[in-house]
Amino acid sequence: SDWRGPNNPIAELTLVNDEGTTLRSVGSVEGELEIPYLTGLTATVRAGYDVADADRTQFFPRTLQSQIEAGGRPGNFSRNSPSHLTTVLDAFARYERQLDQWSSDIDLTVGYSTERAKAEYPSFYAQGLITDLLGPSGVPINENTDDAPFYTVDEARLVSGFGRLNYSLLDRYLFTVTVRRDGSSRFGPDQQWGTFPSAAFAWRLSEEPFLRDRLPLSDLKLRVSWGTNGNQAVGNYLSFTRYSFSQSTAQVQFGNTWVSTIRPSASDPNLRWEETRSTDVGLDFGFLNNRFAATIDLYEKKTTDLLFNVPTAAGTALSNFITT
Repeated sequence: SDWRGPNNPIAELTLVNDEGTTLRSVGSVEGELEIPYLTGLTATVRAGYDVADADRTQFFPRTLQSQIEAGGRPGNFSRNSPSHLTTVLDAFARYERQLDQWSSDIDLTVGYSTERAKAEYPSFYAQGLITDLLGPSGVPINENTDDAPFYTVDEARLVSGFGRLNYSLLDRYLFTVTVRRDGSSRFGPDQQWGTFPSAAFAWRLSEEPFLRDRLPLSDLKLRVSWGTNGNQAVGNYLSFTRYSFSQSTAQVQFGNTWVSTIRPSASDPNLRWEETRSTDVGLDFGFLNNRFAATIDLYEKKTTDLLFNVPTAAGTALSNFITT
């Protein structure tokens, strides 16, 4: 059994100092303008932000039993001050018009969107404090103390242009065509942009004269759609090689000097958008003025350039896995 006995929870609560604060603000603003002299045309601008700052300080004295039991050099201090800022800007124009001469309606939208996220992670850690007198107000160190400052910055951007056209003829034939052009900083320099189109058609069979009042259905609509979606859900900088210093256990000896090595990470410069192409055929129908409704769908999805963390071949990289 341990001659020191069990840890004293009162001492843990009294001697350990762990304080943190978080400040966060979220906001958005939107403005819409009806363009004069052209009925049905409106312009919209929408902006938003999310900002947060945090600070946490931890102090574990040398005399704390859990520090002594851990072995090594007791007494440590750490401070972390992460912050992040996300901004979003959307701007688009919309045009709606009824074309009575053709018994149809048109709805056209074109726009631009940009999103930026930046986070900073400054931190400091020291182990093997030479005294507890300063508490969390200072870091008393000597040549036997391990201390390490860290500063990490994470940033990503997404830029998009998009358009959508809805066209309705006789309120029975519905057409939709959309296209997006997206650029993401998470991919390789020559693979950052992707184009994602889609199209859909719907036919209200229940409104056709040859079927109206001839079926025990209040609604019957046939749908066909095809489209491509993009996925950028990976970490930042995975298409670039990053270098990190080795730990003390991986140093190389030159004479009487131990030198830290610098190790490159695994990277894929051809990292690109994951694309999913889908085709759908569906039938909607309702009974008793749509008090009861049902849907039947038949669809197919195929994903290419799947973003996945895969094992690396032996001897090809200084890492066991690579995102590709």
